[in-house]
Amino acid sequence: LTRAFGKAEDALALYNQQLAAEPADKAARAGQVLALLDLGRKDEAKTELDKALATDPRNLALLAGVAYWYAAHNELDSAITFGSKAVEIEPRYTWSYVAIARALTAQHKPLEAERALRFAREYGKFPTLDYELASTLAAAGLYDEAAEMLTKSFGLKENQIEARLAGRATARGVNFIELLAPERRASIFQFTAADSESNAKILKALLTFTAVVNQGDGAPINEESAVGAAKEFSAGDDNLRVYRQLYAATQLLRKGIASATVYELAQAARSSAEAGLNISVATLAVQAEEYRDLRARAIASGGTPSIAEAPRNVLSNLLRGRIEDISGWALYQQDKLPEASDHLRRAVNILPEGTPAWRTALWHLGAVLDGLDKREEALANYIKSYNAGDPDPIRRGLIEQLYKKIHGSLAGLEERIGAAPGAQPVSDPAGAGGTGVAPLNATPEPQPSPETPTAAAPEAQVSPTPPPSESTTPVPDTGAAPVAVPTPEAASANAPSEAPARARETVTVTGRVKDLQGNPLGNVVVVLISPQGTVLASTTDDQGNYSFTVAASTSARSYRIIPSKDGLTFEPADKSLPIVGDDLKQLDFIGWAVSKPS
Repeated sequence: LTRAFGKAEDALALYNQQLAAEPADKAARAGQVLALLDLGRKDEAKTELDKALATDPRNLALLAGVAYWYAAHNELDSAITFGSKAVEIEPRYTWSYVAIARALTAQHKPLEAERALRFAREYGKFPTLDYELASTLAAAGLYDEAAEMLTKSFGLKENQIEARLAGRATARGVNFIELLAPERRASIFQFTAADSESNAKILKALLTFTAVVNQGDGAPINEESAVGAAKEFSAGDDNLRVYRQLYAATQLLRKGIASATVYELAQAARSSAEAGLNISVATLAVQAEEYRDLRARAIASGGTPSIAEAPRNVLSNLLRGRIEDISGWALYQQDKLPEASDHLRRAVNILPEGTPAWRTALWHLGAVLDGLDKREEALANYIKSYNAGDPDPIRRGLIEQLYKKIHGSLAGLEERIGAAPGAQPVSDPAGAGGTGVAPLNATPEPQPSPETPTAAAPEAQVSPTPPPSESTTPVPDTGAAPVAVPTPEAASANAPSEAPARARETVTVTGRVKDLQGNPLGNVVVVLISPQGTVLASTTDDQGNYSFTVAASTSARSYRIIPSKDGLTFEPADKSLPIVGDDLKQLDFIGWAVSKPS
């Protein structure tokens, strides 16, 4: 306890007395090493650490304690090394995972950190663990998921954060570091947190912004408070700033407030967009909303999805197109229709065709054109957006309204958008202000919680977050968080002797890219766009092979596969195919230099 309150010199004297009386006291040995580290006597601490582990290599308190200390003092490799050893000895001790996750996040590996913490949450439930997971999600640009995790344990009262520490003692603090210090000091007796003031400030701003824009009991949103919270949350100069700016702008748009601030945030995002593409998880951060359902399904199944890296130019187009779309829609809310039209036309031209962001921009452009009394062009955009996604009765109803205004009846509409799935026309349900169309973002679609199971299969490979088991072995060194997984023997022992056949949830798509002479083309980026518009990518190996693991689709809509490499043209330019229940092979492409030989 003396060490936990930062009095390392006094603590060291007590540890030395105890070790003189009982040299085999493991807790005292661990405390001695950590007190020496706190005092800056690192050479002496290392000597004592090596001696202690030589005597007892399974000293859990020592291994987990030094792992956290190293994480708190930015010695990341050492934190992972000692944390991994602690996990091998006792996979149920949550603070070992906290140390590993902090180090992995600092090494720009937030998704590996997330896997470690989700496994830790199988064994522990207390505010620090929720905060650590929220911090990791925020480091990946997943602010909606981070906000949801924070609200599980934390609230705000008089500008202070409130929580029930250890699930029992109600406490408040001006920031997360101060608030959670008692849990850390009571659990691992360490004075210094493995956190930063800037990170804690961002997460408090996220919690505040979430609380302001999600007023309970139907209470009206205080627009001034929402604007202040949005600006506080989106401040900073780090590479993740663009994602905070766009997240705050999107939330304000969905609530139908502060459109001028939304436009300001979108314009500010232009200057921070390029830096945002430099983060290690840009593919996920750029498409956080698109991946939300996929991640929810994977997490509900006990794992987390591994996201293949998409080409930088595709991500740049997605990010810049989204900025244009948000800018245009904010101007539409201010009745600045010609300016809104300019932004939205740029968005449609920039965004990759078939993606959810592209469909959204098309729909928004249709609304603006309708407001400008360009009904034929508005209808064309509505129909193009509608046909690119799954049937939506509300959107269909709005298209029917506009079509009847133009043509006097619905004759010929089915030829353009297909037969109605039993839906009835809807009269301006989102309150579009007489435009005849509902703003797409006016009423946000409910997003499933990452911990709420859904029936559909994921569209990407899933890395398992293993369930608790008394029979465990360490994970091989693959660069992921070193957590424990059940042994094959334990898994087979728990399996039923006869299991009914299950329909396949995922299938594999494979093919090759070759030149005109049949030689393999390596390092070709192959992009896959799912029926839901999610962008995945694979790069061919030196034999020209590429592969994807995707969900078996019951939709009539197809996956689209597009090869790409600077200086090359491909035949075919792309392939569209339904994924039903079998693996698809030999989906090959031929590439040649831009000027095709005769």
